[in-house]
Amino acid sequence: MRPFFRGAVFLVLAIWAGTLVGDGRHVQGASPNDGGKIAVIVVGMTSSLAWILLSADTFTKVYGLRAEDALVPFTQPGIVTIPLGFLTLVVVSLMTRKQLPEA
Repeated sequence: MRPFFRGAVFLVLAIWAGTLVGDGRHVQGASPNDGGKIAVIVVGMTSSLAWILLSADTFTKVYGLRAEDALVPFTQPGIVTIPLGFLTLVVVSLMTRKQLPEA
């Protein structure tokens, strides 16, 4: 993994406690919930597959069409779909979080 991506992943995990380990209760209910985790898997897999199927490489090697007719300019979906996944995780988790009882 490239150093930039390692740093980006570490930053996201440091800010958003409980994403991969722990339950994040010390963050006052701002941790990702199951809805956010499921949404990021669905969005990530769907967008990655769609990106690959619409790429120039697939147009040329699989469909036998011209690369210029492809809808996406490059074949590596992670450049777009990984940030889309993080954004999905944050938005869906914030929209579906449980309200903490008032103390």
